Amino acid sequence: MKSTPARGLRRLPGPIVAAGMVLLATAAIPPGLRAEEPAVPPAKDEFPFSHRPHRAREIAWRAWSPAVFEEAVRAGKPVAVSLTATWCQKCHEMDEKAFSDPRVIELLNRRFICIRVDTDRYPEIKDRYLSGKGWPTTAFCTPGGDPMSKVWYVEADEFLTQANAAADHWEKNRESILRKIAEYRPPPLPERTAAALEDVEAILAGIDATWAKDDSAWAAGDFRFPSPQNIELYAWKAAASGQKIWLDRAGRAARCTQALEDPVEFGYYRVAMKPDWSDPHFEKLLETNAGMLAALVTLWRQTGDEEWGKAASRTVEFLQATLRQAAGGWGASQDADAEYFALDRAGRSKRAVPHIDGAFYSGLNAQTASAFFAYAAVSGDAAAREAAVSALDRTFRELWSEAGLAHGGGAGVNLLRDLALAGDACLDAHQATGE
Repeated sequence: MKSTPARGLRRLPGPIVAAGMVLLATAAIPPGLRAEEPAVPPAKDEFPFSHRPHRAREIAWRAWSPAVFEEAVRAGKPVAVSLTATWCQKCHEMDEKAFSDPRVIELLNRRFICIRVDTDRYPEIKDRYLSGKGWPTTAFCTPGGDPMSKVWYVEADEFLTQANAAADHWEKNRESILRKIAEYRPPPLPERTAAALEDVEAILAGIDATWAKDDSAWAAGDFRFPSPQNIELYAWKAAASGQKIWLDRAGRAARCTQALEDPVEFGYYRVAMKPDWSDPHFEKLLETNAGMLAALVTLWRQTGDEEWGKAASRTVEFLQATLRQAAGGWGASQDADAEYFALDRAGRSKRAVPHIDGAFYSGLNAQTASAFFAYAAVSGDAAAREAAVSALDRTFRELWSEAGLAHGGGAGVNLLRDLALAGDACLDAHQATGE
């Protein structure tokens, strides 16, 4: 293993830097000026749908824009906001089943103004409307966009029940609903001018409280997610405190996560639905794999264990073979296909490769570039460093303008997370290249 300065000791992990910037930015905005709704421009009239046969397009979906809510206010109709993603298998099933049921199509077109949102393009909308269960979410809202209720993936009959209940609730109680919204005041944020080390310790304590009793890493109910930011934070804590228990737990979490690694084409699936890390959802996200690469490199650097170096190399192979784009950088995700990913290499060679979302997002590519710079520093892999430089070059060539840094995909500009990750990647590029 090539000896290099420990990035984890140079500064806090990138995700924690981003979180600190959020705290700083929030504190700097006067309370009366804080936006209560996502500030995004109108989207192009393009939505992700299932690639299999369906009738979901018969619903009169609109793109997210202020004009749609103005239309809803004039009509006095509630709004149904459908949150979906190109990689989401349950979203595809929702298109093929509930959203293809003639009764659901008729109901939504008659009683609601319908909006469809690709949450990869509009992460700030996701942050407000996504249900606790994740994708797909349909949020039933007032004409002004305030959520009244949310529904996850359900069959057509249950969707009809919940949609009718939301529409009836609005029609019968609109005055009291609007009065409560008008009277609501968000709790004041604490006054502060900087993120302190105590904030990191508080975050760490909160994360550690979710460690599963069966030692299967961090629990999210029965679900188990790759948690690379947690792994990096624990490794940072071990280096900062000299307490080996934190590094041991980081390693334990990374080993648990190996259950979600594709044994054939590599890369990590998004989630396991059971506490023993079985029953995966097979989508592979750039965000997940960039995070895991950074976490694996951190463990490799701090322990010297080649187990982590080999796992990092496999992740680089997946990203370069599957998500890398000819113009530089990486696409956003690979679609879930349970039948395909259950096959061995010979079986997969006879089937079409699951759909690749080639959308190019600034923050995700900056995050991945940082992970590649870290991998190159430890492994000595010059090609990985060049891939990172190429991704950053494309990010600023295509997505930077006088207005600032665009998210990508025709969406918003100057999202704080994108700016934080891009700034972090530029520091890594300077350290790696001297430029």
